[in-house]
Amino acid sequence: MLDNMTWNGASGFDLGNGKVAPIYAWVVDGESAGSIRYGRNLTYILFFNADHMVPYNQARRSQAMLYQFIQLNLTYPNNQTIDNNHKGTSRKSNYAISIVFTVI
Repeated sequence: MLDNMTWNGASGFDLGNGKVAPIYAWVVDGESAGSIRYGRNLTYILFFNADHMVPYNQARRSQAMLYQFIQLNLTYPNNQTIDNNHKGTSRKSNYAISIVFTVI
C-alpha cells in the first residue's frame, strides 16, 4: 500500500539512486514484536499478534513504539531499558512523523 503512495516528491520507500528503505526486525523486550521500515520522514511499524486495538492487545509494545518515536530512553523498575537508536541512521527529532499501523 505505502509503496504506491507519493509523499515528499517520491513514491513509497524509494530513497533514490535505485535504493529502497530496508525492512528491519522490530524487537521489544528481547522478543520479535514486528517489523519496522523508515525512510523520507515516515516510519512504518507492522505489529505481530495484534488487531485494530494495538494499545489494548500489545500495550507494552505500543508504549515502546511511542517512546521510540519521541526518542525517549527510559529505565523501568525491573532495570530493563528501551533502546531507541536505529543503527545506521540518523534522524532529527524536529521532523513531523506519520504513523501507519498494520496488524497481522
